[in-house]
Amino acid sequence: MHDKRDNPLESTKGDYFTLDGFAAATYFGSEADFGRALGQYSSYYVLGKGKPGHQFVFARSTSVGLEQPFGGTKILPPGSCPTSEAGEQTCVGITTIPLPEQFFAGGGNSHRGFGLNQAGPRDPSSGFPVGGTALFMNNLELRFPQTSLPYLGEGFGFAIFHDMGNVFTTQHDMLKGLMRWHQPNPRLCLPTPITNTQCITQFDNIGYDYTSHAVGLGLRYKTPIGPLRFDFGYNLNPTRYFQAFTTTDPTTVTTVESLRLRHFNVFFSIGQPF
Repeated sequence: MHDKRDNPLESTKGDYFTLDGFAAATYFGSEADFGRALGQYSSYYVLGKGKPGHQFVFARSTSVGLEQPFGGTKILPPGSCPTSEAGEQTCVGITTIPLPEQFFAGGGNSHRGFGLNQAGPRDPSSGFPVGGTALFMNNLELRFPQTSLPYLGEGFGFAIFHDMGNVFTTQHDMLKGLMRWHQPNPRLCLPTPITNTQCITQFDNIGYDYTSHAVGLGLRYKTPIGPLRFDFGYNLNPTRYFQAFTTTDPTTVTTVESLRLRHFNVFFSIGQPF
């Protein structure tokens, strides 16, 4: 760990680096054999002159996460195994990395173009996020000097930001996905009312491995425990995904629809995002 920030609650200059990693093995009682590493590097720059709190601050942060299975543990594309009601993959005879240990992203301290933990691959039946074994996230933010607002007083500040990245199925998919800004159209897999299962499988193999971009505006209010923060993010290319629906009539027909996450997301929290 390396920390040269001037103020951990509201940094204006310096940099910060942290690296976290571990390995799990069946030899030590783990359900799966895999290694996991997550690194983050953030830096902060004061722009212009002025007293503290009345300066522009450019902040940036990059996070990279990787997981590597070994032994008999495997990485499978979304939908390769049936999913239980709890969201766990239930492959018989195949060991995968447990769902809680996979990477998830999205939210006020991550990618503000997604809801909490909504980034990355999704199950083709339920449409729920299932995580991935690779993560890339880059956040840029320009923080404006504090100002006073009519009838509200002092201590307010604004910020504009750009978040990019996603959760990817594998490390190899991440390398290709960083150059891909759009998904294939999942509607092409759905010649209603007949579901093209093979097309859906192909989409699940590549459809979620792309780079998502979001831009937005933030409002800050300074408090003794850190700034109160409202962030309004707009996702330029939100994720499209499948979800299965079963009718309740006597025919019990199951259909699959193509849906899309919302463009606009709002977050409220305490403290700067990074």
